[in-house]
Amino acid sequence: MNKTMLSKMIIIICLLCIVIIPVLYRSNLPQEYNFEQNVFGKYSSPFKNQVTQSNSLFSDQNIIVISIYIGFLITIFLVVKNYKYLKQITDKIQILNERIGNLMLELPFMYNEEENKSQYKGGKVSKSDKEQKIKFENKIDEQINSIFSVEKQHSFYRPLPEIIPIPDKFISRLISRTNEIPDIIHKPHISSKSWSSSANTIKGNVRKENQDYAICFDINDHQVSILADGVGGLPCGQRAAYNAVRASAISIVQSLGRNNQFFTKGLDTLALDCIKAASYQLAMEGDRFNIGHKGLRTTLIVVIAGKENIGYAHIGDGGGCIVLESGDIFHFIKPQKAEGMALNVISASLGPTIHGNPINGILERPKGSFVIAGTDGVFDRLEPKLDSFPIGTNEFINKILAGAYNLSGNFNQLISRILHELEEYKDESGYIFNDNLSISIMGNSKKPNINSPLWKNIIVSKALENKPENDSEDNDQDKTECKSDHQ
Repeated sequence: MNKTMLSKMIIIICLLCIVIIPVLYRSNLPQEYNFEQNVFGKYSSPFKNQVTQSNSLFSDQNIIVISIYIGFLITIFLVVKNYKYLKQITDKIQILNERIGNLMLELPFMYNEEENKSQYKGGKVSKSDKEQKIKFENKIDEQINSIFSVEKQHSFYRPLPEIIPIPDKFISRLISRTNEIPDIIHKPHISSKSWSSSANTIKGNVRKENQDYAICFDINDHQVSILADGVGGLPCGQRAAYNAVRASAISIVQSLGRNNQFFTKGLDTLALDCIKAASYQLAMEGDRFNIGHKGLRTTLIVVIAGKENIGYAHIGDGGGCIVLESGDIFHFIKPQKAEGMALNVISASLGPTIHGNPINGILERPKGSFVIAGTDGVFDRLEPKLDSFPIGTNEFINKILAGAYNLSGNFNQLISRILHELEEYKDESGYIFNDNLSISIMGNSKKPNINSPLWKNIIVSKALENKPENDSEDNDQDKTECKSDHQ
């Protein structure tokens, strides 16, 4: 017999004692006592005479009181002893409520009132509604079985932690899940075109784990880039970044995935809604697993680029800019740093409780422009001066576009090369980029205009870099010969 069964039996025995002993006591009372009459006050209380007759500690009345107290104390002892087991049950129920709540997000898509009015004819339910209902009920059953079939705790902060998927796998799950929802008309997808959009993240050579999370996808003629950086030095930073990106992506799909007539917000408001959704998700996580100010914190950058406008919202640090065909670079994300501009101290972040205030805005998107965003691991180490080491911010951005020109607009390969190049930068003290690194790039899926000032400058500078040294020496000799001939 295990401890759980034994404790249950003891609790049952104690409860039976509490109930049976008063009954036995009542059955042994003299028959001349009539409780019903005493209730109406016709006779004196039977206990009054009996108590005066016996002053013993083990009188019948005292035995009842003592047995009740003993049973109560034993019950409290068993509850305290099995507190961990009871907490496991409550945690499982809370996780189940969370997962069912996430499934309930599908209900507005599965049961659209306007569509169902045409489907319900003569009080009959359409076949598609029955199938959707069966799928939804099966998903709930799967969540119940998956939660209560696990017995061991794997983490202090999360009794049953979900494995955090890599960004590519998360995007594929998001796409496959939305394909099952009929009300999502515009499905998210990853663009395969050149000069389109891409994002990537790497751990770097210093940190033990990658607490950044970056994704990029297209939906309804919009490009979406979401980057999060879990706050280092606190627990659950990686999980916070993942939950923030996940909540933001779901919020965007819910808004942009429907018919355009349902989407009346501006892109800046939509980006700010992502911050709110992420904040709510992290608050739920913190409350569920009792994490307050001690962890589960992250920064967040959301950029939504349409054909004519760019909406953005961010909280914390990082960087973001738009590069124009004229060659001008406008930085629209201002890092929210603490006083003194310390690299590792931020004044705003998301978590179980939000710190600071998010910033959002909207920009025009000129033709042929590029939008580049990244976490603090990249932008904090880029110096504002062009001649500084390792590289100036604007010079670095021009090098990104030059690399894109060499790779014919293959942003996936470009970002991978850039990140691995940055993580190898060293000086005498060690690696310069000592944090996780994440970058996203968004273009308009069209070849750039090489006659614009931006690309003329990039092509010329690239040609000068690739020019052999022998050619320059020959040119110098030719110039001296021309001068001597002229003399």
